[in-house]
Amino acid sequence: MTFHFIPREQRLATLQHIYRRLQPGAALTLAHISFPQTEPEQSQWIARHVGYSAAPGADPAQLQQAYDTIRAKLTILAPDEEEEMLRQAGFTGVSLFYAGLSFRGWVVYKP
Repeated sequence: MTFHFIPREQRLATLQHIYRRLQPGAALTLAHISFPQTEPEQSQWIARHVGYSAAPGADPAQLQQAYDTIRAKLTILAPDEEEEMLRQAGFTGVSLFYAGLSFRGWVVYKP
């Protein structure tokens, strides 16, 4: 639930490091924020994420700040980019096992 905090330029190296530490046949599960990165879908997904987690009567300024923070500070990749990066790191059997709002979860294997 933290890969969206890892910068894009460090993400593949992080996955490769995890891959090297796993035993052959081991499974890895990853779950984090992932949604389309083209507009208008990106903006819609961020707004949904913020809106869903907002308390009733939340201050609109705080909601805007949350929206801006997600857009500026998180490294969110599209699901197809996530899957390709997992393959580039050496994993096989890339399979989506969870999707809930803006979170996606994959299971992958070290051959």
